[in-house]
Amino acid sequence: MWPAEWERPFTIGGRDVDPVARTIRHESATNTVEPRVMALLLALAMQPGAVRRRDALIEAIWPNAPG
Repeated sequence: MWPAEWERPFTIGGRDVDPVARTIRHESATNTVEPRVMALLLALAMQPGAVRRRDALIEAIWPNAPG
């Protein structure tokens, strides 16, 4: 669904994100998110500070969606 380089765990906003397991951990709480939610988080987190247009986000999350 996303590029292989996005599969590495990372920390953002004090939360540990594991894209492969689709989990977000903060302190002792771990939450599992849906695949599209993780894809959106990755699309935003991998370009911090960048403004992402709606069509670019849709392409990142639904690459085969009719446009």
